[in-house]
Amino acid sequence: MVAAGKQRAGGWRGQIEGKGKKKRKGKNGLQKKRGIQKKRTQKKEEKRRVQKKRRAQKRRGTGEKWTTEEERNTEEKNTEERREEYRRREEHEENAVRKRSGTQRKSRTRRKCGEEEEKNTEEEQNTKKMG
Repeated sequence: MVAAGKQRAGGWRGQIEGKGKKKRKGKNGLQKKRGIQKKRTQKKEEKRRVQKKRRAQKRRGTGEKWTTEEERNTEEKNTEERREEYRRREEHEENAVRKRSGTQRKSRTRRKCGEEEEKNTEEEQNTKKMG
C-alpha cells in the first residue's frame, strides 16, 4: 500500500523522507525574494569596495584616511556639535567669572565703609564655599 499522502500530488510526503509539504512558490514571491537578495548583495559589494579602498590607502601610507560620503557627513556634523558645545562651555565660564568678579567688587566697597561689614562678607563667602 502506498503511504497515505503520496497519492495526493504535492501533499504530505511521508515521514520516511523527513520533509514536510513542499510549498509551491508563485512568480510574485520569487520576484520579491530576488529583489531582496539583490539589495543584500549590493550592500555587501559596496562594503567590500569600501574595505578595499581603505586597505589600499593604508598600504600606500598616505596621511588622510579614505572615507565614504556618509561617514564624512556624520563626521562634519559631530565636529560641529563639538564646536557648539565648546562655545557654550566657554560662554558659561565667562559668565561665571563675571558673576564672581561682581561679588568681589561688592565686598571691596563694603570694606571701605567699615570693619564690621567686612567680617560679615567673610562669613558670607565661607558659607557660599561650604554650600
